[in-house]
Amino acid sequence: MSAAGGAAAIKEVIEITKEGIETIYKVLDLFDKVLDQIVPWETYEQTLKELDRFRSDYSNESAQLVGEVKALIKNADDNYFSATQFMYEWCSLTKRLLQIYLDLFGKRTSNTYAAQRGILVKVLDDGLTKMSAGQAELEQCSINFNNVAGKLTTLNTTLAHDFDSKSSYFQRQVDKISKRAYLGEGTDFVPGPFGVTEIVQDKLIPELQAKMQEVKGFFEKLQGTIEQTNVDIDSIKGKLKDKVKSIGVLKVQTEEAEQIIPLDYLDELRDTISETVNNLIKECNLVRETSTPSQDLESWKQFSRYD
Repeated sequence: MSAAGGAAAIKEVIEITKEGIETIYKVLDLFDKVLDQIVPWETYEQTLKELDRFRSDYSNESAQLVGEVKALIKNADDNYFSATQFMYEWCSLTKRLLQIYLDLFGKRTSNTYAAQRGILVKVLDDGLTKMSAGQAELEQCSINFNNVAGKLTTLNTTLAHDFDSKSSYFQRQVDKISKRAYLGEGTDFVPGPFGVTEIVQDKLIPELQAKMQEVKGFFEKLQGTIEQTNVDIDSIKGKLKDKVKSIGVLKVQTEEAEQIIPLDYLDELRDTISETVNNLIKECNLVRETSTPSQDLESWKQFSRYD
């Protein structure tokens, strides 16, 4: 290979290295936004509490649907947690390996680039594995939300029937409040032969209807939130899939690239990628710490022995 050809090949290796690190950063940033911004988990946590508050305010048929909605939201939460764990595990390993990667520039031996190349391949390989698994969990999270939306459509139809003034459920509720009124329970009204009908018609039934509207409005709002979450997740799933796929492509390119970079090119490699590597380390440091799996810890120890 001519000197010009050799220099071009080395330049290509440097660009592949830079692209690999930039891709990792973009995938991490995109995945982090999905997990932190797209799914409003605080809203759903509050929703689960509210579901318990309303549990005596609808028919048994509706209650069964509410139970299914609650279970699906909890399943989606489990998927979300698993997805975040994969990201946290990747970051925990990556930030350690990349710091070793940078430190190796100070060694400047014939093995420096080979060690750095091994580190980058490990980071890309681990990223492909962890983000693919996280993406699968996010997909299942989306499926659960779709199922929630379907259940809520059925539930809102059922509630509309329950709360219709001609329904058997509505009449049973009127009978209950009428009985309580006659007994003087839960009202300031003193029971007697006169006026009970008026207080039921003028006060208690309107209060019952207002309560039913509150319940119905709550589930209609929840359905809107769920549907918007689905739209938001769908809008970013394709982008995430492409980014994760690109990690695999760059891993192969890195493995197939020249294995040796002459020492006099190491400064150029350092100047080209150091800022991006440091930005990626900072991004990983922003991610909540989790325990590092033993196999990842062994990988870190392996690479930390390079000299």
